[in-house]
Amino acid sequence: IPGKRVVAIDIAPERVALAEVETGRRPRLHAWAIVEGPFADASDMAKRIREALNAGGFTARLAYVAPGIQVEHRHLSLPPLSGRGLRRVIEREVRRDSQIPVEERVFDYAVVGESVERSGARKKEILLAIASEPEVDRYIRIVEEAGLTPWLVTSRPLALMAAITLQDTGGGPVVVASLDGAHLQALVAEEGILHLSREITLSAAPGADGAESWDEVTTEIHRSLLYFFEKSPRWRVGRIILAGNSANLGGLREALAKDPTVRVDVFDPKERVELYAPDGEEPAWRAALPRLAIPLGLASGRPEVGIGLLPRHVQERKWGRVRRVAVAGIAAAAIVLGSITLYAVT
Repeated sequence: IPGKRVVAIDIAPERVALAEVETGRRPRLHAWAIVEGPFADASDMAKRIREALNAGGFTARLAYVAPGIQVEHRHLSLPPLSGRGLRRVIEREVRRDSQIPVEERVFDYAVVGESVERSGARKKEILLAIASEPEVDRYIRIVEEAGLTPWLVTSRPLALMAAITLQDTGGGPVVVASLDGAHLQALVAEEGILHLSREITLSAAPGADGAESWDEVTTEIHRSLLYFFEKSPRWRVGRIILAGNSANLGGLREALAKDPTVRVDVFDPKERVELYAPDGEEPAWRAALPRLAIPLGLASGRPEVGIGLLPRHVQERKWGRVRRVAVAGIAAAAIVLGSITLYAVT
């Protein structure tokens, strides 16, 4: 919903990041909060999200959510097809082998680009996401219990990929590493195409024990790169962008910068995100942006975050609410118009 204020929510295993954002290609940040775990259960998470929303003065009630669930991402290159033909091909692809039971699969896709082969044939670049409906439902219930209306649910890697478009990446494949505690999300993306995504639970949260503690993180990031190079004709990446807890990113950047052939930057969209911070708080808000990368990506309006994983029963409820609001608006306008007409006659 371009220009609409939403609560964009990133749900990681031990932390929830909340941002009230006006959506668009240049998101406007109006409020934010970080809810630190651990959480006793789903109800405890919902309660603490609700408390953070109230304490932070959040006013929006529509939620864009990137939950910490397993999502399978597939990249397809297909010839131009009709809408119905494309849907049939996607449905066949969804029925292929997957770790998610076929009866539980919820999916969506988006056309993220177009390519031209050497023969001159045009191909549509399709990004497909598949998730478990029961897992999605679990987080929908948490968001609803927190007092919000889920409007969009997509994957954390897709939201993170959208976030890096808010920063000048210099072109070419980009590695993104998001680190929060002992949880590392690593991906390789390029112009709307997700080449690789990995979620790694580290043996311990790095950063407290000196330079040696970064070895596991840097090894996992380099392992992701090697896997990408094995599957791709590319032989280098443009840069590495770091997101997550700002307190740790300086040490990680220093550890990765030992390789002089790769530029390493901390996520900073600069003027591509507008900050509506209270007087004197803009430096603190800007320092928090690496932890808000996924919420900002959710609000960016990019096609990849339009890939929605809301189950059908939630979509029907959502659009039923929209129809009721529309009918109420039409009825109210009719009453006003009737009153004006009656006044004019009298």
